[in-house]
Amino acid sequence: MTADQIPAELTHSVVVGSAESVAEQIKTTVFDAGIDGVIINMPTYTPGVVAAAGAALRPLLGC
Repeated sequence: MTADQIPAELTHSVVVGSAESVAEQIKTTVFDAGIDGVIINMPTYTPGVVAAAGAALRPLLGC
């Protein structure tokens, strides 16, 4: 999915992009608002993708 595929009503709660881009979006929209955690949902399940996303985002978010 790319940013231009996100319906307008979901742009406030959906992030897409590289690990670096997603981490930056989470930092600026969630952590900078004082929220100290997130739950990430993925639209489809593919074995290993959740673990890979966590491994990619954890060091970028300082978790």
